Amino acid sequence: MAKRGGQKKGFVSRKQWRWAFATKQPWARRKARETPGPRKVRYRRLPVRKGTRKAGRPRR
Repeated sequence: MAKRGGQKKGFVSRKQWRWAFATKQPWARRKARETPGPRKVRYRRLPVRKGTRKAGRPRR
């Protein structure tokens, strides 16, 4: 049986955080607050980038 879970909360990476605020997404502040961690540390704790990469392909 497949796992069933709730939605993921908070930002996954700094890149996602920056994009959301730069493009003035209406949900950006809410999602920032849902990101785990103390208030001033949330952004710093996130990885710079997170995503899939094809094997053997250089990162841009």
